[in-house]
Amino acid sequence: MPADPSAPGGPGSVRAPGVPSVHAPGGPVAHVARSGVPAAADVVVVGAGLAGLASARGLMGSGLDVVVLEAGDAVGGRVRTDSTDGVYADRGFQLLNPAYPVLPWFLDVDDLGLQALPAGVATTRPGTGTTLLADPVREPAALPGMLRSGLLDARDLLGVVRLALRAVLSPVRRLEDAPDVGWHEAFDRAGLTGPLRRQVVEPFLTGTLADAEGSTSRRYVDLVLRSFVLAALGRPPGLPAGGMQALPDTVASFLPPDTVRTGVRVDAVTPTGDAWTLSTSTADGPVTGAAGEQQLRARCVVLAAEASTTAALLQRPAPGERALTTVWHLTPEPLPLGRRAPYLHVDGGGAHRRRLGLVNTVVVSRSAPSYLPAPLRGGRDLVATSVLGTLGEDRAAALAHVRGEAARVLGVPPALLGEEVAVHEVPRALPRAEPPLAVRRPVDLTDGRFVVGDHRDTPSIQGALVSGRRGAAAVVRHLGLTPPR
Repeated sequence: MPADPSAPGGPGSVRAPGVPSVHAPGGPVAHVARSGVPAAADVVVVGAGLAGLASARGLMGSGLDVVVLEAGDAVGGRVRTDSTDGVYADRGFQLLNPAYPVLPWFLDVDDLGLQALPAGVATTRPGTGTTLLADPVREPAALPGMLRSGLLDARDLLGVVRLALRAVLSPVRRLEDAPDVGWHEAFDRAGLTGPLRRQVVEPFLTGTLADAEGSTSRRYVDLVLRSFVLAALGRPPGLPAGGMQALPDTVASFLPPDTVRTGVRVDAVTPTGDAWTLSTSTADGPVTGAAGEQQLRARCVVLAAEASTTAALLQRPAPGERALTTVWHLTPEPLPLGRRAPYLHVDGGGAHRRRLGLVNTVVVSRSAPSYLPAPLRGGRDLVATSVLGTLGEDRAAALAHVRGEAARVLGVPPALLGEEVAVHEVPRALPRAEPPLAVRRPVDLTDGRFVVGDHRDTPSIQGALVSGRRGAAAVVRHLGLTPPR
């Protein structure tokens, strides 16, 4: 999410040319091969998530032979979309914020057909019901309820304004270098301690950060707030017409033919003289390349897999990560939610502080109708509900719990949520970003290996893309080449 003025893509940069059409989830992505690896390459990128794809894109024009190896069956890493009978379900509820400053380097957001969620949130509180907090200019009917809710405490409002102004008016470098504490403590210091925080802001940000204890760095949270405010002043976050899968698909579509090889897992990276040898395998065993090799030799290796996989390849301790689970329900009929139907809903009763606590639920189809096939639009709804942690051993009980929590927060009978069409447990949804946070951690290991990913910058789409570009620039410097224009 945060701006990165030091990353390639600052003022005076040239944006990528026109973006090709977006591929539907599960469909083909241009230039992706499903099998085989070459015997050698100048640079091997391990992982075709956003950071890995950004690294490969950053190396385009350098004259280097680049190969991207991905263990999964498609590009995207944690940014993936499943499609079942035309119903889209992202792997974890995600949004694309068009305010991310790195995006123009890789695509034209307009070509994604972004479907915006309305700015605002509905909170459900015990004994009070559901209150919609929305822009009174766009939702004037919500104003009386907001005024009666008791949420608009003067001290809390002042705290929100203080935090928002600091995030927007301070230079990014100052935010990144500020004295660091956990975000709960930062809110305490700002005077944001009342019902607006506890019943709206805190549950909302808990879902964004996957952090119930409030230990995430205030440096990062300041940058998150900055991106939210900038989006509110401009174009709000939303979902691409082809699902979130459209984002990595589009980034990958610019790469030269056969750059990306899916279904190839890297098991080890070992030094061989002045180069590196990668041992690869598939679910069926070792990969045999064109020259009969089971190994791939490279001058440089960019490790762009998720943080725990990269740590294993480096034989280092795995970093801390946070887990989320998202359950998708397809309702038998439209939910009777009135004007609050398209808004993100949170639980103002404190569920976000517990394991499997609901952090948000949203009727995705009301803002992103493309997530349903045309025959179902208007007659059914698609609901995404996210909770902290994973389901555990008693999966059936956990899913019943999620259904009950979602129904309670939405204010509908559990049966009205209908069938579960997808369940995505993401045990490594986000890397921990705790104080003191170094927003830009080194990517060059100085031996021909490079590490990129949102765990090297910030746990966000912006952080993943920026780290990938930083990795590409570091490779070019390491090899003594002229950076591509």
